[in-house]
Amino acid sequence: MDDLSALISSITAVLATGVSLFLLRQGQLDRRALRQDKDREQARQITSWSDWHSDEVATFARPRLPAVFVSNSSDAAVYDVFVDFRSPVSGDLFRASIGPVPPGESRKKVIDYDGSLGDGWEPAALHAKVNFRDSDGKRWLRDPLGQLRHDPGAGQDGFFEDGGVLLPD
Repeated sequence: MDDLSALISSITAVLATGVSLFLLRQGQLDRRALRQDKDREQARQITSWSDWHSDEVATFARPRLPAVFVSNSSDAAVYDVFVDFRSPVSGDLFRASIGPVPPGESRKKVIDYDGSLGDGWEPAALHAKVNFRDSDGKRWLRDPLGQLRHDPGAGQDGFFEDGGVLLPD
């Protein structure tokens, strides 16, 4: 009888230890997820898209130009904003600075080009990526599909390896 109660006590202790370790691990995962959500809070509110833009420089031959728009719906500015995009004519890769985007505002990079666009060409073909630094100094990248991730850092994003060219400000 003593052996049976010792066995039951041992099994109970092992189960209690296992449950405690499981709950400890779940707590760690929950804290990590909360920390990641807090890190992404501002970056999640930075959006970008490609579309047509018409303004005073429009001509009859080119009534509108493609553009990349960046919007900041957070309550803090984002800094060092730049866009990577493909040329509408040649497909070459370019990087252009947009500068800071204040809270609640939008900025755009109008893409001027020489040549003609193919029939049915749409601004989504720019495959624009937006890079920016949030108010905490963390660098982020939003890809052409809208996915947000940490920017791997200068020289680590494959821009120059893909033949990218920096445009003057």
